[in-house]
This record gives sequence, structure tokens and C-alpha cells, in this order.
Amino acid sequence: MSSAAPPPLVHYATEADYRAHYTRVYCNAGSPIQTHDGYRVYFPRYQFDHAFHRTDRSTLQKTTVLALDRAERIDWIRWVLQNPGLDTYRGWDNQKKRPRGDRRVIVYGNYVCIIQKDRKGRVMFVTAYVADAVALRLVRGNPKAAW
Repeated sequence: MSSAAPPPLVHYATEADYRAHYTRVYCNAGSPIQTHDGYRVYFPRYQFDHAFHRTDRSTLQKTTVLALDRAERIDWIRWVLQNPGLDTYRGWDNQKKRPRGDRRVIVYGNYVCIIQKDRKGRVMFVTAYVADAVALRLVRGNPKAAW
């Protein structure tokens, strides 16, 4: 995979269309999706909500809504994972307040994709999103990831 530009944005009319795309491309992919350094990445169906929703704090119930800036970049996930030219950092453990070695945060501009090794050693997709300047500074402050 080259460091060329990422795939074009994806535009669908409904959330159901984005969910179907995620399921088809990532969960039911005919061939496994691997990182540039050979780790197979698993995409649980339930991760769609975490990856493509954001909390709507304007309501008292704190409902979640589809985040179009995330959903439109749905095809960027594979591209980021397979691109060897991107910066990769360790994730952050909020409870222990330190970087964690089981999590990778891969950065392309202001877009980040997060994957994590589970207890069985499988690599799982966690989320991907457009980060603000504060979040990017925090990510880039962590050590480089090495698995």
C-alpha cells in the first residue's frame, strides 16, 4: 500500500446504508483485512456504534447520533491499517494514566484509527475518528507503538 491519498469519502442516504457497508466490507470481508505488518484485524459488528456514533449532549438522555465525518471516511479504515507510512502510537489507559502496549493508534493527518490486541492475541478494531487538535497532541505525546 502506498502513502497516496486515502479513498474518496462515502456518501449514503441512511445510517442503515453505512451499517450495511461496514458489515459487508469489514465484518464479512471475503479476504481478511491485515495491517501493513501482517496482523489480521477482526471487526465485530457491535463496534459500528462506537466507531460511527457520537454522543448528542443537547438532549437530556445523551443519545447518540451518526457522526457523518466518521461515517463518510468508512473506507479510510482499511487504507490506514494497511499504510506503512503512517505514524503509530501506543494507546492511553485512562484508569492507570499511562500508555498501554496492547493498543495502537494510527494517525493520518487528523484522522485516527485504533486497534487493540485482546487476551487471545487477536487484533480487534476499536474505533476511527477525526480528532481535534487537543486529542492529536495527546496521541502524539505517547510513545511509538511496537508489537
